[in-house]
Amino acid sequence: SIYIVNRMQGNDPYTNYQVNEKIMKDFIGLEKSDEQTKKAIMNFSFNLAVGNMDEAYKSVKSIQNPLVWENMAQMCVKTKRLDVAEICLGNMRFSRGARSVRESKKEEQIEAQLAMVAIQLNMRDEAEKLYLQSKRYDLLNTMYQADAEWKKAIEVAEQH
Repeated sequence: SIYIVNRMQGNDPYTNYQVNEKIMKDFIGLEKSDEQTKKAIMNFSFNLAVGNMDEAYKSVKSIQNPLVWENMAQMCVKTKRLDVAEICLGNMRFSRGARSVRESKKEEQIEAQLAMVAIQLNMRDEAEKLYLQSKRYDLLNTMYQADAEWKKAIEVAEQH
């Protein structure tokens, strides 16, 4: 959690503050996890950010909670680490998601590959951004159609 201090209206600069707790997006759903799991996730996030994949994996390999692995898979999509996302999906025991990673490797652009994984993780907004970055308007259109977003699908088809 992050704690944010907001100054409230009033004359006294010493007592008019409010403290709000905000859970970081990548850690939603982990609030009730034990301290060891939280520490492992922090180490994973840090090592993933600095590109130390061996240490990232070592820090979380003992975790059994599928929700933790799902959150890590989502972090991997955001940090564009398809290789690690594949490990996370496997540890989630999410065979359809792991299969989507293997199938996505047929695509040349990493963004299109990641978008396919993002869809499996219900990260629709992220998938949309990734398809736009990769200029894969055909796949973006297919996603819109699958979501019954016909207006967006027609717009994409007309513009591209």
